[in-house]
Amino acid sequence: MFMINNKKKIILSLIGMFLFVVMFGTGTYAWFKWRSTAEQNVNVNLTASSTITFIGGTDIVGELEPVLNKENGTLKKIEITSDTPGNRFSLYMKINSLPDELKSSTFLWAIYKGDEYIDGDSFENYNNNDNIVLLNDVQISSESKDEYNIYYWIDGSVVNNNNMMNKTVNLSLYATGSSGIVNEIEE
Repeated sequence: MFMINNKKKIILSLIGMFLFVVMFGTGTYAWFKWRSTAEQNVNVNLTASSTITFIGGTDIVGELEPVLNKENGTLKKIEITSDTPGNRFSLYMKINSLPDELKSSTFLWAIYKGDEYIDGDSFENYNNNDNIVLLNDVQISSESKDEYNIYYWIDGSVVNNNNMMNKTVNLSLYATGSSGIVNEIEE
């Protein structure tokens, strides 16, 4: 009888330890699955009167897994403000590291202004150190804050190459800007 209680305790202890490891591992895995390397917002002054804010920083580093829609992928938010009419900006994504397995028609990105689709593509034809133009010479509103959303995801609605799993991608966002036209007043 003494041995039966010990076996029961050992089995229950092992089950408890197993459940703890699974819960801790799953929570840690989910937290590390995709994250920005910089958790703080990054403000960049494009011109003397325009500011672009990269929510969570400019870097996008992490592992991807297939999802059924872009909303379940990774989202990068950008806010742009200007005090002066006529300021313009361009937004770029630099590919720092893209494993060959992720150069696929199912690894996608899309940029939206609010809910309005602007552009998107796959990473199939891109290489390390390539710069992708997300927005080119766009006028910045001086009356409101412009908000852009960039989504990154592997399309889980189609069959993907198993070698895509556990591959790390490293991307960076950056912007350039120009001041509006200065009106000269003749006297």
